[in-house]
Order: sequence, then structure tokens, then C-alpha cells
Amino acid sequence: YQMNGRTTFQPNIDTNELAEFGIPSAKAPGVSLHIKKLWEEFDNNLADRPDQVTFEIQREHTTNAAAWKNGYIRIIKPAKDTTNSWERADIDKLSANSGESYQEILSLPQYNNQG
Repeated sequence: YQMNGRTTFQPNIDTNELAEFGIPSAKAPGVSLHIKKLWEEFDNNLADRPDQVTFEIQREHTTNAAAWKNGYIRIIKPAKDTTNSWERADIDKLSANSGESYQEILSLPQYNNQG
């Protein structure tokens, strides 16, 4: 979010020329997620597992009607898939889409700027 408005200074008192500074912005603290998928195959056939698993993350209460309500995170099949779990740690962004346009760009805010 932008921290303040337009900032200028007058470098010389003999002229009306103003120099402008960029508007500084900041980002509130966020949270990170750790997601783990546990597998339980009754036939012990690991070959039936998909190449990836997509999880949907939802949130209900936001102060802005345009804020995201659903996001997605993928866990990709490990190169050596020999355990009963797949996981990802330190997830700090989600995707707005679960399909072909998957891109992790949605932040996970710890709180909003409304308190």
C-alpha cells in the first residue's frame, strides 16, 4: 500500500521548479503455509499417483469486497516418490486459478490495513 501522497521539494528558492520524490510503499506482514498430502494406497501401487495435487485455500472474512476469497496451491510429485507424503513449506503466495493460467501471485496477509 502507498504510505503517503505526493512529496516534493524546492531545490532553489530563486525558482518555482519542484522536484518530485517517488511515493514509498510498504507491505504488511504475511503468513506462510505448510501443506502436506498423505497417501494411503491399499494396493501399494505408487504408480497410480498423479503428477501433482492442487489444494484450494479459502478465506471468509475480508474488509475489501474485491479481495481474493479462493486461492490454489500445487504440490508436484517428487522426483523420488518413495514415501507416503508430499509437502511444501514456506508458501507465501497462492494462485488465483487452478488451471493452465496457474501463477502464484496472491499474497497471504496476516492482517489487513483496517486493523
